[in-house]
Amino acid sequence: MTLTVAARSLPPTQTTGTSPTPPCRRRSRAYLGIVPAVVVVGAVTVVPLLQAVNLAFHRTVFLHVGSYAGFDNFLQLFRSAEVRSGLSQTVVFTVASVVVALVCGVTVACALAETRHTAVYETILLLPWVISQLLTGLLWKFLFSPNVGLVDVMWKAVTGDSNTDLLSQPGTAMACLVVANVWEIMPFAVVITLSALRTVPAELHEAAAMDGASKIRSYLLIILPQIKGSIFVVTVMLSLHSFNMVQLPLLITGGGPANGTNLLGLQVYRDAFVSYNFGSASALALVMFVINVVFTIVYMRLLKARVQ
Repeated sequence: MTLTVAARSLPPTQTTGTSPTPPCRRRSRAYLGIVPAVVVVGAVTVVPLLQAVNLAFHRTVFLHVGSYAGFDNFLQLFRSAEVRSGLSQTVVFTVASVVVALVCGVTVACALAETRHTAVYETILLLPWVISQLLTGLLWKFLFSPNVGLVDVMWKAVTGDSNTDLLSQPGTAMACLVVANVWEIMPFAVVITLSALRTVPAELHEAAAMDGASKIRSYLLIILPQIKGSIFVVTVMLSLHSFNMVQLPLLITGGGPANGTNLLGLQVYRDAFVSYNFGSASALALVMFVINVVFTIVYMRLLKARVQ
């Protein structure tokens, strides 16, 4: 009783802690934290884009911006046979690369999903994706080299034609570019697809096995439809990567033979840094940018419709 009365007679304890930070102030601090990243992204993306827009509507002599040209640079592009040919070649290169890389990547991912120690295989498969395109281009340039390249030697041993140079014909040169590009981008498809396969519930595999479905049928009809969102993401990423390709055709074929592998990205490089026609190069770059944006919007709408 005495303790109770003493406790009641004590003065109330005063809290010394600070008051909680208002939510608006926490949000402002969070936005302030991303300011450096926004500045860097703006410096390397928005500023060059604005400069390209400015150059595309002006006549240029080397780096000197001349008079206003309106849409003349764009009209010259649409009249150019090289640009039209480059567009068709870019579409062929992109479609072939993405289809082959996607089919091979999904197949390899499904095979790895049924094996153990996948981390080791993932590390090995990811090497072509993480190394620079410069090394990839030089490697495949050597492999396709006549008489000394491994691929060229094997091709001649199989076909028996000792006079064929794989990089001397437009058709085979394009096929060589596709092979090199698939070797580089397929690991990305494998890793993303394998990660998505790990999220599929084990009950689906067990139900398919109980129904007597084979592994191939269970993956084609049950498992892969569950990860179609991830496959769409891989498709758009690989498409944008292949459509804007510059280094591989520059290093392996140089756009030849007879402009047979002159992709649009390589044409932008040639206009800008070989012909020093920055106005035409900027106009073509803007056209490619618009194509990329349209493709991405169409992809997002298709993905949204399928998810719903």
